[in-house]
Amino acid sequence: MDSKLLDNGVGYIQVSEFQTNTASQFEDALDGLTNQGMKGLIVDLRANPGGLLTAVTEMVDRLLPAESVGKLPAGTVVYTKDKTEMFRHLVMTMANR
Repeated sequence: MDSKLLDNGVGYIQVSEFQTNTASQFEDALDGLTNQGMKGLIVDLRANPGGLLTAVTEMVDRLLPAESVGKLPAGTVVYTKDKTEMFRHLVMTMANR
């Protein structure tokens, strides 16, 4: 796993596989970037062959805890794209006005 804070304050984490230690490595990387003043986050999964579903769900739980999914700020966009650039999942929160 590789992580760094980009010049624009956006954190970058590249996840190369989903194994038993991936979620804890992700959490360590996320905490380190947060401590550096991260303003946004890119999680790069390109060339990731997959692995343990539990590792993926633990990572997602850290980013989007179940109790906060309905409470995300208006305008929050979360999405994934596959290698053909097709959107696979899109979650966008909107204000009820």
